[in-house]
Amino acid sequence: MDRLSYDPRSPEVMENPFRHYAVLREVTPVQRYDGLATPFYIVFRHEDVQQAEVDTDRYTARFGAAPEYWEPGALIEDGPTHMAFRMLIQRRFTPKAMQVYHRFVEETVDRLIGAMMADGDRAELHRQFAIPLPVAMTAFLLGANDLEHRELAYLADRMMYFSRGGEGSDKQQVADRVIELYDTWIAQRREQLAAAKITDPQPEHVGKACSDDIVSDLVCGFVEGRRPTLAEMHRVIQTVIRGGVETTANLITNLIWRLLEDRTRWEAVQADPATMIPIAIEESLRFDPPGLGLWRTTTRAFELHGVTIPAHAKVQMSYGSANRDPRVFTDPDSFRLDRPMSEMRRHLTFGAGPHTCIGQHLSRLEATIALQGFLRRMPDLQLAGPTERIPDFSFWGRGKLPVRW
Repeated sequence: MDRLSYDPRSPEVMENPFRHYAVLREVTPVQRYDGLATPFYIVFRHEDVQQAEVDTDRYTARFGAAPEYWEPGALIEDGPTHMAFRMLIQRRFTPKAMQVYHRFVEETVDRLIGAMMADGDRAELHRQFAIPLPVAMTAFLLGANDLEHRELAYLADRMMYFSRGGEGSDKQQVADRVIELYDTWIAQRREQLAAAKITDPQPEHVGKACSDDIVSDLVCGFVEGRRPTLAEMHRVIQTVIRGGVETTANLITNLIWRLLEDRTRWEAVQADPATMIPIAIEESLRFDPPGLGLWRTTTRAFELHGVTIPAHAKVQMSYGSANRDPRVFTDPDSFRLDRPMSEMRRHLTFGAGPHTCIGQHLSRLEATIALQGFLRRMPDLQLAGPTERIPDFSFWGRGKLPVRW
C-alpha cells in the first residue's frame, strides 16, 4: 500500500477502517496524512501507540488530543501541572465513587428504558438512550439543575456536531451559551460560599458550604499552590462534558450492536450476566474502541520504522489498529466472549500512562447497568434495521441504532 493512498476520511475507510489497519500495520506502520489543514502522522502498531502514550521524551500532550494545535493549559499539560489539575477532580472517578453513582445510573437507565417502552415496540437507541444516559450522569457530576440538564443535552449534541467539522448558523450562539452556563455554575458556587461567610474556600468546604460536585471542586481547589483561573475551570468542565458523553454513548451503541448482530452472543450474556457482562464490555472496548485515535505532539525529530517524524508534528495514536494487533491479540478481528480477560485488558482504548482516561470506571459502570437493564426489561431486544456510524473519522460508534423488542 502506497503511503499516500490511505485517507481515514474516505467513505471506504469510514465504513470499515479495521480492514485497512490490518494492511497498514504491516506495510506502512507510520503514515503521514495531508488531508486536513494540519498534516499529521499516524502510528498503527500496539507497541508504537503505547509508546506514544508514555514516552514523554518524544511526545507531549501539551497541545491537545485533537489534530489541531490547542493552547496548553489545565488538563492539557504534562507532568506535575497535568497531575495537579487531574487531582482536583480525581476522587469523582475512583472505583469507590462508582458505588455512590450506582443508584443514580440505575434510576436513569430504568427511566430511559421505560420511556422507550411507553413509545411502542421500537426505538432509535443512540438518540433515545445512549446519549441521554451519559448526559444525565455528566449533569449530575457538574451539579446542573433539571432545566440546565435538558439544555446540556442539546448543547452537548451541538458541541459534538461542531467538533466533527459540522457547520451551522447557531455555532457561535452555542459557544457563547456554553461559556455562559459554565460561568453561571461557577458564580452559583461562589454565592453559596459567600452566604456561608467563607472568604477563603478550601476543599473541605465542598459538600458543606457549597454543593457537592466538580464545579465546587474547582472553585474550592488549588493547583500548584494557587487557585485555578476562570479559563482553566472552563477547560476542565469542557473536558468532563466532551469525554463523558461521546465515549460512553459510543461504548453503549457498539456493545449492543455487536451482541445483537450475532444472537448467540446476546444469549450467552443472558445466560450468565454476572460473568459475561464484564467480558462483553471489555471485548467491545477492544474490538470497537469508542475513539479510534487521539493525538500527541512530538517534542523533537526522530525516526520510526524508516519514517522521520519532525519536531512539533501531530501524531495520531490509532487505538482501533493497536487493539487488533496480532502481535498482542489472538484472532484479533473476531469479537470473542471466550477471550481471556488478561488479554482483552491489553487494549489501549482508554490510553496508558499519566493521561489514561480519568472517566473509564464511570464509562464501564454506565455500560454495565445499561446492559443489565436491557437484559432484564427487554430480553427479546433485536436490531430493527441498518445501523449507521457516527460521521467522525476519529470516533467509532453507531449514530443510528434502530432496535425493537
